Amino acid sequence: MKTKSLIAGFILISTVFFFTTGNYAIGENEYVPTKNEEIYGTWVNPNYTKIWFPQKITIKPGGIYEYYIGRLDLVPTYKNSYTLTAKWIDSEGNVWYRMIWKWKDTDQARYELDKFSTSGQNWEFIYSFDDYPAAIDPNYANYHIYHRR
Repeated sequence: MKTKSLIAGFILISTVFFFTTGNYAIGENEYVPTKNEEIYGTWVNPNYTKIWFPQKITIKPGGIYEYYIGRLDLVPTYKNSYTLTAKWIDSEGNVWYRMIWKWKDTDQARYELDKFSTSGQNWEFIYSFDDYPAAIDPNYANYHIYHRR
């Protein structure tokens, strides 16, 4: 009986610590997105001009994203799917996600680390084709920044 009490106490203390530190993640592939995720919406950066750097991205609930080469385009250049795999909030109030994007008509995955500013107006991300990046580095070739439209 004493062992069960110790285990239950440890679990309770660990859970309280885990969720009160302000920097927690829901485990890989355990995250279930809500209808009001910070990532949903239309994001633009008029300085981008290439397919890998479209001027506009629309992220929709249900795992659909749309790339638009021009920010004024009404028809997406292409549509693909994504899966949010983890979410956490850091000590500054920024919202982070890990997600997997699937490229159109292929099985190739893109592993992405996303950061949304506390204001909800800035989205920075970095991706890799091998595994999730460990940090967001603006000097890395696959770094992007967009602003809420």
